[in-house]
Amino acid sequence: INDIASSLVFEHTATDYVFRTPWTPLKKIGKYVVYYEDGKCEEIELTYTGNISYWNRHFGEPFKGRYYRHNGYIGAMWYTSGNEGRLPDGRVYTLYRYEWINPHPKSKISRVEFVSAENAETKVIINKLIAYK
Repeated sequence: INDIASSLVFEHTATDYVFRTPWTPLKKIGKYVVYYEDGKCEEIELTYTGNISYWNRHFGEPFKGRYYRHNGYIGAMWYTSGNEGRLPDGRVYTLYRYEWINPHPKSKISRVEFVSAENAETKVIINKLIAYK
């Protein structure tokens, strides 16, 4: 990035569906680590159905399962749709956008790295990162 930013918007998606067990915390699948020029760093935890979801579903489509069906509704999401389309074989894909507000907006960001969680049940596809001043 090599610049200041008031927020970062991640456009990403999970490669696999992850089963969610009722009444348990969201599953951690990775994190973004934001490094600043002055030596500070911040971690942005990625949780399945928290700030990222499965690539092969329509945005805002309610989940089919009885538990957490409401997580499929737009009002329950911490992310917004970034891009929805179809692959040549007709399957739908959705890239999700998640905006992170930078707690150090006057500090220059040198780079952002993705780190997969240990024993993550899915991989992450990162399409783009947008920095807003």
